[in-house]
Amino acid sequence: MSVPSRLAKAARLLRDGEPRAAAKLLRRLVHQEPTLAAAQELLSEAYLATDHPGEAVGAAILAIAMDPKVSEARRHLALGYQRIGQTDLALEALDEAIATHPEQVGFYLDSAVLLRQTEGLDSALERLELARAACPEEGWRVDRLHLHLLLLERRYDELRRLATDHLLEDPDDISALEFLAAAAYHLGDMPAATDAMRRLVAQAPRVHEYALRLAELLRDSGDVMYAAEVLEHLAHSAEDEEVRTDASSAIEAMDEAQLPVVLLLAGDSRRFRRELEADPAEATLRRGFAISRAGLAALMARLSEFEGPAGSDIAFH
Repeated sequence: MSVPSRLAKAARLLRDGEPRAAAKLLRRLVHQEPTLAAAQELLSEAYLATDHPGEAVGAAILAIAMDPKVSEARRHLALGYQRIGQTDLALEALDEAIATHPEQVGFYLDSAVLLRQTEGLDSALERLELARAACPEEGWRVDRLHLHLLLLERRYDELRRLATDHLLEDPDDISALEFLAAAAYHLGDMPAATDAMRRLVAQAPRVHEYALRLAELLRDSGDVMYAAEVLEHLAHSAEDEEVRTDASSAIEAMDEAQLPVVLLLAGDSRRFRRELEADPAEATLRRGFAISRAGLAALMARLSEFEGPAGSDIAFH
């Protein structure tokens, strides 16, 4: 098999999730072709994937020495240094990568993440500004990391402002909506958080996690009727069994939270109890409860066992 064919096979093994087989093949190849930078570059990737960061560093250094233009080897070198706890060397490797490949935004982003950990957010944001200037076509990738770092630092006011500004340019951007919802939630602005989640559900109806989160926000905001509607839809229509189970569990939890209150009201009002016996769904909905069919059946079973004097006919408005 030719050298190009073996390189292609190794790359395919890495893509297919077989890094050990790739490493074995590449070790043979570099033994036969010790000056082949492409083989050392792939080998550094295989070592990272098999949790051998020290060996990855060695292979990456050899690849760069053989061909300073290699870019993936520089990324592998930084990752390897980072995994063995040599953050300063990782940053140096990324600085060299930026100097060699100033057009590749990934090096700026990786270094910004490390700078936040070592020097703080301000240094990370300065690196992101360099990325914006050098790679203007990758502006949203830079903005996305900016938003993520603000979230990690709990700078929710800035996070909301930046996400809102981006949505003015692109109202349908899902990532910006996610960050806006998170910022509003942490700031205690439940209407804004709920609105952002509604927009996410509309933009990505098949991402059921958004609908589950929307139901949670609605419930916490007191809109149990709409929350129950969202959950009932998921419980019956979601293709993913786990999502259906999660929705059903959320419905049961909502029922359990509401049933004691309904029973207490029924114990205090003969009128409400009669309404429940006549039409439990209508009676509970009229008073702002949202209880599933199974929950209503449990309610009526508990009500039939309820003993104790009913109170006065209290009028509920």
